[in-house]
Amino acid sequence: MSILNSLILRGFKSFKKKTTIPFQKQGMTAIIGENGSGKSNIVDGLTFVMGQRSSKLRANKLSQLIYNGGENGTPADRARVTITLDNSDDRFSEVVNEVLENGENPDEITIGRKVTRNSSAYKFMGKNCKRSVIDDVLDEANMDPSRHHIVNQGKVTEIINMSSTNRRGIIDRLAGISEYDERKQQAIRDLRDVKEKLMTNRVILGERRSQLNRLEKERNAALDYKEKEEDLELVEKSIDHKKVKNKREELKKFQEKEERIKEKLSGLEERLEATDKKAEKKEKKLKELKEEREGDEEKELSKEVEQVKMDLVQKRGDIRSQEKELDNLRETVKELKKLKNQAKSKSSRKKRSVKALLDRGRGGIYGTIEGLMEVEPKYQVALETTIGGHLQDLVVDSRSTAIESVNYLKENNLGRARFLPLRSISGNRMSQASKKALKTQGVIDYAIELVNFDSKYQRAFQYVCRDTLIAKNLEAVEEAENVRVVTLDGDVLSRGGAVSGGTSKKKRGNSTNKRKEELQEKIETKEKRINRLEKKIEEGKQELENLKKKLEKKEKQLEDRTEMDKELKEKSEKLESELGELKKRQKDLYRKTERQKRKKDSVEKDIEGVKRDLKNLNEPEEDLDFLDKPLKELITEKRNLKRDLDRLQPVNMKAIDEYEDFKEQVEDLETKLKSLRKEKREVERLIGKIEEEKKEKFYSTMEELSEYFEEIFQKLFDGGSAHLELSREGDIESGLLIKANPPGKELIVLDSLSGGEKTLTAIAFIFALQEMNPAPVYVMDEIDAALDQRRSTKVADLLEEYSTDAQLILISHNEETAKHADQVFGVTMDNGQSEVLSIKLN
Repeated sequence: MSILNSLILRGFKSFKKKTTIPFQKQGMTAIIGENGSGKSNIVDGLTFVMGQRSSKLRANKLSQLIYNGGENGTPADRARVTITLDNSDDRFSEVVNEVLENGENPDEITIGRKVTRNSSAYKFMGKNCKRSVIDDVLDEANMDPSRHHIVNQGKVTEIINMSSTNRRGIIDRLAGISEYDERKQQAIRDLRDVKEKLMTNRVILGERRSQLNRLEKERNAALDYKEKEEDLELVEKSIDHKKVKNKREELKKFQEKEERIKEKLSGLEERLEATDKKAEKKEKKLKELKEEREGDEEKELSKEVEQVKMDLVQKRGDIRSQEKELDNLRETVKELKKLKNQAKSKSSRKKRSVKALLDRGRGGIYGTIEGLMEVEPKYQVALETTIGGHLQDLVVDSRSTAIESVNYLKENNLGRARFLPLRSISGNRMSQASKKALKTQGVIDYAIELVNFDSKYQRAFQYVCRDTLIAKNLEAVEEAENVRVVTLDGDVLSRGGAVSGGTSKKKRGNSTNKRKEELQEKIETKEKRINRLEKKIEEGKQELENLKKKLEKKEKQLEDRTEMDKELKEKSEKLESELGELKKRQKDLYRKTERQKRKKDSVEKDIEGVKRDLKNLNEPEEDLDFLDKPLKELITEKRNLKRDLDRLQPVNMKAIDEYEDFKEQVEDLETKLKSLRKEKREVERLIGKIEEEKKEKFYSTMEELSEYFEEIFQKLFDGGSAHLELSREGDIESGLLIKANPPGKELIVLDSLSGGEKTLTAIAFIFALQEMNPAPVYVMDEIDAALDQRRSTKVADLLEEYSTDAQLILISHNEETAKHADQVFGVTMDNGQSEVLSIKLN
């Protein structure tokens, strides 16, 4: 079916006026004219609309396509070319609906192109459009100048003069080899990417495996550490369970003992009560007898004797109290002098020995007690007083480090220092007395609980703090015994009962001289108090002697003044004797009762201690599978496990999870590498497959083209043979040779033929290309220019054969060829303008 209806030119090259060239629905249209008449500009107009570049249109730039005025005319300001195409079969309906969007579908569509001096625009149905719309229309029409449907002037000569390599490029385009090459290049790029990824991932995998090996060792160490920790936890819970069990058994024994003591005590108290009642009656009777024997004077004298006795007892008590205070003051002065001496030597020790060892940087020396602790400001004075001379003690890891450091000080004459080896020292356990005192109101806590330090230094701080308690003031521990207590102000209650204190201590940071001055001031204050007490005690002793003499005097007066009645005296003596016996019995019963009470108190204290111990013990869950071993063996096992854990330090516990993460990463990388290797093999296979498909497609295309070529060659030459072959057999990158064997000649290549034979062979090759991709329209521009009349007739016969199935437009100046046309237009040139005339055929 025909498709090209007409071509309209205006201002295009030599066509100034609007020129319309209608084409037959079917058959061959010949456009003839002299050379230079502008007939080839009609072909240029067609290809101009199709988007051909200016270089293909015999112009350097698009603006040169505009009519230039001819010899004497006026130049046009623009060039316009329009092509009308048949749409009666709705072949362009999709493009029309997409562009126009008005629902109309005309029987004829137009495409065009306009160029001015400064712009270029494409037209669809008279409206500006994108180049892509023109391409869509041409695709639907199967019209493309690059597919050899339009043979421009000089194309035959170009085929003849073309190199064999460029000629092979025609087959490449026909076979779509570029698509294979693009696919192959993409595959090669993909292969390069895969290789780079392989190399990168191999390096990463190597690094990850190295890290995994390191993490595996750390993980194994961590798992070992974790296992020992779990073993230690079980041992500790087993120890707690054993202790709780033992304490419960001990509590049961004490409770049974308490019941026995209570029973015995109850019997003694009943007997004592009965004896007390008898003694009370006899004392009452004896008192009545004495009252009968004594008059008012004796009573007054007796009162005076009793008063003197009371004064004597009071004075003795005052003296004992003053003597006790004196002892405490002397103890306090002793401690203050000790603190002063410590303060005096502290700075020199720190400057020389401690500082030297710390600056030395030897491993295993952690620092001074003072440097390793942190204390809240409100507890600072109390804690410094508690630790006292141990503030500058050096905490070290082991006894060997301490011995080596001592030798270093000796060798360098740096003074002395005290060391606390963590593996050797041990702190005292909390005494029962301190535990009891801890419950007293006003006692804050154990000193060690108020110090902040790293848990690894626990033993050192237990050693220097021991079981010292921190209290708000001394009044809070007035009744405490056998404990050491330090108040927030720095006052001290010693275990022996000595009390030291006074003006509040200053916080650390004051100079050593200031500290010594404060201590000296306290010592002098205490010594003055001692002197005053000594004088007061002497005076009290003198008063005591005077009271003794006074008592002796009063007793003698009472004895001299008393004249007892014999009967009353005998009764009194008898009563006194009986009362004496009762007193002895009372005393014995009281002693036994008190002994039982002490036993009761003792066992109650034991019970309280056991209960307190039970309370302080961490009782583990009963459903645990505890180790059934002796307590001593469990404690040894605990110590060994702790030693093993210390030896395993430091442990990277994160390595357990990190190892699994890294292992997963390594496995992912190995999987990725496996996948990349597979991908590499697949890409390599793809490249080989593409190459095979490319060769197969090339050879099939060349074989098909060669068959068409030989068929058309034989028509043009009335026999003979011709075919296509590669310059290097099997190498599709080599050149394409056209070999022809005209009748009566040997088979030779194109270059060896005569001029007419070359042209006719090239025309056969062009028509073979068109057979590879048939089209509804063919345009031939002077392909017969170099042929004689006989060969022109052969070409015309062939063209006439083609025009039966397609529209064929022939540009020619050969009248013999034009005779075969169904429609002929003549082109003439007048004053630089081309005109088209319709020519009627006989």
